[in-house]
Amino acid sequence: MSIEMLLIDEADTLVQGCVPAVHQRKFRERLTEGSVYTLSGFDVTRSNPKLKLTDGPVSIRFNEGTAFEKLAATARTIPTEHKV
Repeated sequence: MSIEMLLIDEADTLVQGCVPAVHQRKFRERLTEGSVYTLSGFDVTRSNPKLKLTDGPVSIRFNEGTAFEKLAATARTIPTEHKV
């Protein structure tokens, strides 16, 4: 089973993210809700219509070459809930 997430970029754009089951061990323990990361080396794919977290047409998919680093401090407040 994959890890599905909602990512927010610097322009407050919502993007769906996915860590496939095969890569969960590599990434799961390093991801923290509400944290800010730099992210590189990922795939951009079409959003899964069966599990669509945003209206956007694309999704970020982690792969074996994905690298990310948690930023120690930021002035940004990351919401963990969204009211419709």
